[in-house]
Amino acid sequence: MFIEALKTNLMLARVGVMIFSFLAGQAIMAAADDYVWLHVDGKYIKTSPSANPPNQIFVAAGVAVDQESGATSRSADADATYIKGKGCNIVRFSINTLPKPQGCNTQYGTCDKAITSFIDPHVQSFKSHQLYVFFDEHEYFHSYNSGDSWMPNGAVWNSTQIQAWINDWVTLATKYKDEPWVAGYELCNEPKGVTATVIRQAYMDCITAIRKVDTRHIIFLGNDNYTHTVNMKEVWGAVSFKPDSLYNQIVFAFHEYTNAYNPSQVAPVLDTIQSTYNVPVFCTEFGPDITVGSPTAAQRQQFETDMFAMFKPRQIGWTIWHYMGGSGPDYTAAWYPAATDQASPIPKLGTAIAPVKPKAFSSSAVKGSGMHYGISGKLLKNGPPSKRAESNLYKRSVAPDGPDIDLQR
Repeated sequence: MFIEALKTNLMLARVGVMIFSFLAGQAIMAAADDYVWLHVDGKYIKTSPSANPPNQIFVAAGVAVDQESGATSRSADADATYIKGKGCNIVRFSINTLPKPQGCNTQYGTCDKAITSFIDPHVQSFKSHQLYVFFDEHEYFHSYNSGDSWMPNGAVWNSTQIQAWINDWVTLATKYKDEPWVAGYELCNEPKGVTATVIRQAYMDCITAIRKVDTRHIIFLGNDNYTHTVNMKEVWGAVSFKPDSLYNQIVFAFHEYTNAYNPSQVAPVLDTIQSTYNVPVFCTEFGPDITVGSPTAAQRQQFETDMFAMFKPRQIGWTIWHYMGGSGPDYTAAWYPAATDQASPIPKLGTAIAPVKPKAFSSSAVKGSGMHYGISGKLLKNGPPSKRAESNLYKRSVAPDGPDIDLQR
């Protein structure tokens, strides 16, 4: 009897040692890549406290990779190799997880299948080339009618469809909550034809759902009018640009194209928002595509040049649309050198690995305690925590003539 009890205790002890070893190994792995994480601090995206040097301003500069431009016909490694070779440090990965008629996913059917077949192979390849990636659910908050191509002209999403979109984001966040090479989540590309109140509430409901599984990743938010800069305050001023008040890991996205709103009109809007609310902004989409009128190649080239001139002194991140989507020197001549010039270096591991704070950077709250931790580990208060050629379909607001602005400030 005594011998049997001893054997049982020894077996339990071995199991305990195995569990402890596994958990310790997980903690070491978490600490080992902790230096890769990016976070929001005031009006900047910054590197991890564990990076060397720590807490540096990180200027993201890169391109979009999307299904529409043929990413499914190229290897993930081909995309990553090309982009890294041009000096980029980030990729806007434009995905479609929602099946038609709600979304533009015609290949995979479900979010899980899209992750397995398309999304994760690219994420792993970007990671192996030390490229950050953020996901863009490349939709417009509208359903597709029969015959619609890339631009949907059906009804605005109803509550059931909004919940399906939220559910897909929870699936993505659950999959990637512990992956630091995933820089964040852009919840919707360019909502159109919805009110500021509707899109703000939908975004905030989505943030709440994501934060139940992932409290650490940055979330990129656009607005109600193709994510134009001029509509940013209309949507987010009502909540003082704090839709994620418990964690404040939000970057406000804007999109611009030639003859829509030019840098001279965009710059003062961004300056006012950043000086008033102390939040980061990021141009997640711009480029040479024709969206309004018929700008010449020279005008599109000038637009890109002016955009880069606006970004640089403000240390604004950017991702151009899209790296195999344009043609001619008007597309490449500007962004190749701009990426090399403006992209921050990839963070390096510090000389010593910072100790792991058990829940400081956790993707979930401490169970049962009612306690929640922020991005720095500080205990927070209790509580739950040629794409646009069809210009007749793609209707953007055209800005009135504005005064010339010194883009260099």
